[in-house]
Amino acid sequence: MNSVQSKDGTTIVFDRTATGPALAALVSKSRACWQKAMKDLADVLPNRQHLTVPGQTHTVKASVPASVSAEFFAKSAGTSTIALAHQTS
Repeated sequence: MNSVQSKDGTTIVFDRTATGPALAALVSKSRACWQKAMKDLADVLPNRQHLTVPGQTHTVKASVPASVSAEFFAKSAGTSTIALAHQTS
């Protein structure tokens, strides 16, 4: 496992690295802690795009992640990584 420190000192742990484009996406009605986590993640990823999907809650409509992912992959020509945040508790 690898780790990086966010600007506020929070440790972000990860197990793989990538060099291609990355998408850090979440919904606009996420809790503040998830919004901060995804922004911090986007801040340390090279060649990244940070996207907040407006008007969606944690129970996002199924079509939304599919369309966001498809658009991102189309622009990235298959060389991309997606970081998904999911609240477990």
